[in-house]
Amino acid sequence: MELNREKISIAIIWLFHISGILGIIYGDSKWFISATPLILSINFFLLLINCNGHKFFFPIIILGFLTGMITEILGVKCGWIFGDYKYGGALGYKVFGVPLLIGVNWSLLTVITGAISQQFYQNFFMRIIIGSALMIFL
Repeated sequence: MELNREKISIAIIWLFHISGILGIIYGDSKWFISATPLILSINFFLLLINCNGHKFFFPIIILGFLTGMITEILGVKCGWIFGDYKYGGALGYKVFGVPLLIGVNWSLLTVITGAISQQFYQNFFMRIIIGSALMIFL
């Protein structure tokens, strides 16, 4: 098996997520939960270095980030869409009460659900439907 950047990135993601799940269940859950911002940042970095120059990659990242942030800001400030809620300080710097890492997470989920839907359908509109359904499921 040939190791390349993508396979190493996938192994790192699996390692962190399995370790995190086991650590939260059986170990020091506060420590593992406090590592969430670091893990989200690493996942985003790994996504960026593996984008392979796809021409729609950065527009999708930006669209996912902005859509997520606007949606979350409407929720935090007005109680719209997801109801009334607020974020604590664990995820770092906030804009209008929403941590920037939440926008990063929306970007990650947008790319991931899009990539999953692309594996099943060639039709662009079916990809959108499947990707949207996956986001709602999450």
